[in-house]
Amino acid sequence: RRQRQMCIRDSYDTTSEVVLKAREDYWGESKAKNNSVTWKLVQEASDRQLLLENGDVDVALDLEDKNIATVAAKDGITVEQFASNKHLFLCLNNNVAPFDDPKVRLAIAYAIPYDDLVNEVMSGNAVRTTSVMPDNVSGHIDEEGKTYVNQDLEKAKALLAEAGYPDGFSCTMTLGNGFTDWEETAVTIQYALSQIGIEMKIDEIDRAAFLSEAANGQIPIFLNRFNPFIGDPGYLVNCLYTTSSSYNYYNYNNPEFDALYEKAEAATSTEERLAIYEEMQYIFGEDNPVIELYQYGWAYCGRDNVSGFVFYPDLTLRFANLSKG
Repeated sequence: RRQRQMCIRDSYDTTSEVVLKAREDYWGESKAKNNSVTWKLVQEASDRQLLLENGDVDVALDLEDKNIATVAAKDGITVEQFASNKHLFLCLNNNVAPFDDPKVRLAIAYAIPYDDLVNEVMSGNAVRTTSVMPDNVSGHIDEEGKTYVNQDLEKAKALLAEAGYPDGFSCTMTLGNGFTDWEETAVTIQYALSQIGIEMKIDEIDRAAFLSEAANGQIPIFLNRFNPFIGDPGYLVNCLYTTSSSYNYYNYNNPEFDALYEKAEAATSTEERLAIYEEMQYIFGEDNPVIELYQYGWAYCGRDNVSGFVFYPDLTLRFANLSKG
């Protein structure tokens, strides 16, 4: 009988490493190419990079985007880059004033310098997200002014005035620590909002505390990210954007949007289903419950003597495919 697990955990230390050992009795040709793999738990990206460059590890993931080109230029290292569905978005709590006003949310969307986020914060290792659906999710459309906007500070100021905030307002972003791009994105947005009269303080807290507070649905403004590793619009919407979604931490509630989701999932043809999701993208663009910022690139960085790497959209490395020669 085929074994369900290709490997077993040999040892596990939450502070340093996990050792996985291949099952000798695994079925057929699918047996792992390695007898064992040591998965080192290294928190800092700079430390992971140094270990790779020194040859102390064979593969390193989630390196700083600004350093990917430097790593790729090193002798003995191969870097492969891929587009991903993982995206960062600015969450505006739809139950908390002034973010409960769509005009305020749209004003903030017009204030953000998206090109700076992609080119400076992410060093070009990202692309602008132009819809609620990342661009390689089925049914993605992009139409400026309807599914996304570009920076226009004058429009942003006008919308704030229409919403009753001609002089802006003050707010505090709660920022979960641990990601350099989040920190730099927050500072970039902070400056951009100051240009339209919004004074945004940044309160950076421990990531575990942030996740707990976000799940309570009480944070007024924060950054979050999600990877819909299934490139299907229903999976994405069901996780994030219906009223009852598990990760709807910003309290988006649009009955029309919810009804269209139910209709899409009951559709009897792909064409009908994607047409409904197109309509939903326009509704989302009007509501702006969150502001989509950018989609991450993903880089595999490994020593030249490692072969067998295969990219999967869930961004998880399959150790069984790798071999070292």
